[in-house]
Amino acid sequence: MKRIFIPLLAAAVVSCLFSCNNNTEVKTSAEQPKEQVAVPTDTIINTIVLEEIAIGDATVKDALKMSRDGHFSILGKEVGVLSTNGQLKDNKGKVLAKMSGDQFKDANGKVLTIIKEDGTIVNGSGKDLSWGENGLLKNSEVEMYLTPANTKAKRAASILLFTYFSFSGGQAELTNKFK
Repeated sequence: MKRIFIPLLAAAVVSCLFSCNNNTEVKTSAEQPKEQVAVPTDTIINTIVLEEIAIGDATVKDALKMSRDGHFSILGKEVGVLSTNGQLKDNKGKVLAKMSGDQFKDANGKVLTIIKEDGTIVNGSGKDLSWGENGLLKNSEVEMYLTPANTKAKRAASILLFTYFSFSGGQAELTNKFK
């Protein structure tokens, strides 16, 4: 009986292994294909980090302020809101500008400047403006600081600063604008 049982058992095991391998494919979790979501090629996804920040100079440390929900003010007067999708609106809800990738565009879609994810403003002069580790705006004619210096909202700070200078006639001093 042993002589017949062992070869039959071995044949059954081998047969089962072959039939299982041919009919089903076993994949480990690392081999499983991940579901891919199709994104149209013309779609640019922006996520702007919003944190409580302030931008100022030696005289006024918080001339420009932004709250955690994107509301921003100039010298204490609330003037608009920045959303996490990069849309900048005035107090009445009118869209003033929007980020599209690295391009900061006006409401009509005209590119105003390039603002990189790290907050660097490409201004075309060859000396890009960027925030230093201590919060100082580098390559600027005016000494301006971002507080807190280690914020993740440097792109939002650059959007607000660029917008402020664009809509205020390009004057360099923050503190004399709205007195």
